[in-house]
Amino acid sequence: MAFGTYLREIARSDDERGELAPDEAAQAFGAMLDGGVPELELGAMLIALRMKGESLGELLGCYEALGERVHRLEPLGGTVRTVLIGTYGGTRSQPNLTPLVALVLRRLGVPVLVHGTLESRGCVASAYILRELGVLPCATLAQAQSALDHERIAFVPTAVLSPGLADLLALRNRLGVPSTAHLLAKLIDPFRGASLRLVGAAEPRSLAQTREIRLQCCVVFIVAILFDHSYDSSLGYEAGEIIDVTVGIVAGNAITEPENVGDAEIIAQPLLDLIARKIGISILI
Repeated sequence: MAFGTYLREIARSDDERGELAPDEAAQAFGAMLDGGVPELELGAMLIALRMKGESLGELLGCYEALGERVHRLEPLGGTVRTVLIGTYGGTRSQPNLTPLVALVLRRLGVPVLVHGTLESRGCVASAYILRELGVLPCATLAQAQSALDHERIAFVPTAVLSPGLADLLALRNRLGVPSTAHLLAKLIDPFRGASLRLVGAAEPRSLAQTREIRLQCCVVFIVAILFDHSYDSSLGYEAGEIIDVTVGIVAGNAITEPENVGDAEIIAQPLLDLIARKIGISILI
């Protein structure tokens, strides 16, 4: 694979910088996930994409490649969707409420799968809190499926769902900054669309990118403003405010599909309203 050609395209000066076609991005990101890119080129490509800012075509290509490399779980039967919560950061000055949200949803009869990393980089990670509350990390896909089937809640480390993605996320400690992998990690779906994803955003670029992926793919998202030290007030929203769309609706305690699943412009936040009424707090991802 001509990684040098890709680098020349995305690492030019600002006025000459190009972008990868979706199929090129899918090929390149797939190779990264498969461990097929030499370390020098891997670091250069991740930093170049970060500095340039990923185009929608590049994101969609990377999203497609990642989707093909996420291990599958079987959705629970019935009309209730499983809620997916990706937790890839932590909090320093604010309480981490993600585990509370997950447990409240489970109490309401909604199955929940929380996925993320085990390390915290100096923050209070959801994995630590869940462990103290008796929700231990699942070491295998079989354990994750069993936990969902019997307990209706599971914490699944990224390495179990997508080992290649976990390897890319771990490079943050060496590169010093997040990469495309960190944005896409929150969007993974081991249920092949039979889920409702709760996705956090902390800055204008990640918020816009997440919205574009959702609209292009008609995936089921709720986008929440990240409620922690990194919140960017220039977004114009309150920290913790739910500002984007879901194409799932809440009927009683069940999350079901509306009649027009493809209408990704429906403005609705019933799930988060339901949570707010039960626990009286904002969402943190």
